[in-house]
Amino acid sequence: MNKTQQKLAKYGQAVNDLIDNTEKVQEGMSKYFVPLKAAVADGKLAEMSEQDYQKTAQIFRDGVDQYHEFLAQFKTAVAPARLMGNNQRLISAYTDFVQGCEDLITSMHDDQTVDMQAFAASEMNQDKATERISKYIQNISKIA
Repeated sequence: MNKTQQKLAKYGQAVNDLIDNTEKVQEGMSKYFVPLKAAVADGKLAEMSEQDYQKTAQIFRDGVDQYHEFLAQFKTAVAPARLMGNNQRLISAYTDFVQGCEDLITSMHDDQTVDMQAFAASEMNQDKATERISKYIQNISKIA
């Protein structure tokens, strides 16, 4: 393998690690998110135990902290020249995804209430960012 191929392989591994690690964290948070979203949608958040609500908030906080770590680690990856544009767009989309997650946590208040507009907006922003992440990964795959 020449240096260009090695650089591409190392970058490809960094992209895979970012996505794989993110998916693992999402899987862990999903079992907490689904009941929270259902309680919010059904207006039954007050029926959720304080312990479950606080645990959910902490799981989300821990997950988002991990996303920040994944992003910082990915930013150190060196993209081959032909992938630099898509790399920067991927970083931007992932940053927006993490911000959407931060916004979701911010929408959850300590008194076990949720800012419904902020909650919905954060979900929408995460979805949009996820679509962009997928798009840029596809672009990177095509070019690589």
